[in-house]
Amino acid sequence: MNRKRLLWTVGKWIVLALLMPLTAQARELSLKQALELAVQHSHRLKKAEAEREASESALGSAKAGRLPSLSVQAFAFYNNEVPSFDIDLPLGQTISREIGSKENYQTDLRLSVPMFTGGKISGRISAASFVEEI
Repeated sequence: MNRKRLLWTVGKWIVLALLMPLTAQARELSLKQALELAVQHSHRLKKAEAEREASESALGSAKAGRLPSLSVQAFAFYNNEVPSFDIDLPLGQTISREIGSKENYQTDLRLSVPMFTGGKISGRISAASFVEEI
């Protein structure tokens, strides 16, 4: 048992001796350099910066609610069978007419302008401005 304990103690000293040069390579920093390193590696500061950017984006999004919006949609489809009807004419003739066509195209262009929103847009802008100030 003493032999195992002796080997364990010697092993710890060897590992410590091997790691000693790594800790001895520490460099001296000025206060400015230390602060810059702290700012670069601080998770709290990174989180605060991300929250600030998010609040700026929310404010920009709220202000964009005042602007008109334009949307465009286009559809195209093909029908294999089109309904038709027959008209019986005197003298035994029949006329057949299709209702619609096999190829159909549709486009939709919409322009939306917020005229009266009951204060919803200005409320969103006020709320986003308040969050950004915090």
